[in-house]
Amino acid sequence: MLKDERGQMSIDFLAGLTLFMLTLLFLVLFIPGMFVPFQSETIDLSSVAYRTSVILVEDPGWWNKTGAGYGEDWENQNVENVSRVGLAIDKEHPNMLNMSKIDVFNNDTQITNASLTRKLGLYRTIGGNEIYYGYNIRIEDLNKNPLATRGDPIPEYGDVSSMKRLVKAQTGGCAYFDGEETTHQPPGEQEKMWINVTGIPERDIVFEITNFNVSPPPQPKFLTAEMIFPAVNPLTRGTDITNPATHYVVWKKTNTTDFVIAPTAPANIGLNRTDTLKFVIKRTVFTSTGSNTLRLNYGGIDFKDGPPIEYYDYVKPVYTSANLIVRIWT
Repeated sequence: MLKDERGQMSIDFLAGLTLFMLTLLFLVLFIPGMFVPFQSETIDLSSVAYRTSVILVEDPGWWNKTGAGYGEDWENQNVENVSRVGLAIDKEHPNMLNMSKIDVFNNDTQITNASLTRKLGLYRTIGGNEIYYGYNIRIEDLNKNPLATRGDPIPEYGDVSSMKRLVKAQTGGCAYFDGEETTHQPPGEQEKMWINVTGIPERDIVFEITNFNVSPPPQPKFLTAEMIFPAVNPLTRGTDITNPATHYVVWKKTNTTDFVIAPTAPANIGLNRTDTLKFVIKRTVFTSTGSNTLRLNYGGIDFKDGPPIEYYDYVKPVYTSANLIVRIWT
């Protein structure tokens, strides 16, 4: 009886095995792709909220300059040229937010919700389609008073991720004047302090005056305020702006007390050298797009002879502690 021990494989068997392996390989590669549209995607919403908060408080934003790199003053540009929206005053001062950037961020006419969504990258791409996140971004002071709000109402149900950042938000500016360095005009008006404000301010103007050059008793006082317009004789005419309800408010601080609101006009606010007066003049009293001159009338205080001091030369930004809260959902 003959026995074949050569160990050779049939060609038919080898061809069938090869075809089977190719078919199996095709199925392994093709079938999972059939279920991609039906698979759930794991999204880390907390990382999206964190990334958005970083962009807003640590980045000043930027816009494309044609042929000249980029600029950070995106708030002054056409939104179509803006690549990223950031609120920081610059890269060297994270968590300090610029007032002008906050104003534009808060204005859905200057930058629409659709534009803001794209500038902040609040979307993801799945299967060639862009899927947008729901979001609510709010800046509020520590008393929860809103400074800016963008986005949609926060849903009552579902997965919402939140990120809070403590920031310093610029809320205005204040000019600081030394009473001994301020001026009066014209000669002979030593007890009248003159301040020029060019144009109509965007907000109420704020200034503080310290180091009053007080005279001997009776006690020096702040009396009234006037607005002097061009072509008006400053010695005889002025527009009274002493109505505290619509024109201005005055605070007084001493060396033993913090600021408290002063009596209503005519104020007759008694002053010592160590006192500080703080004025908030309503923007509505400024009507000239050119020069507006405030005249503050005192008794028993002498100011130097000279031209009116320029308000904007002395302005420094004022920052308020605030929270930026970013909420993201799908």
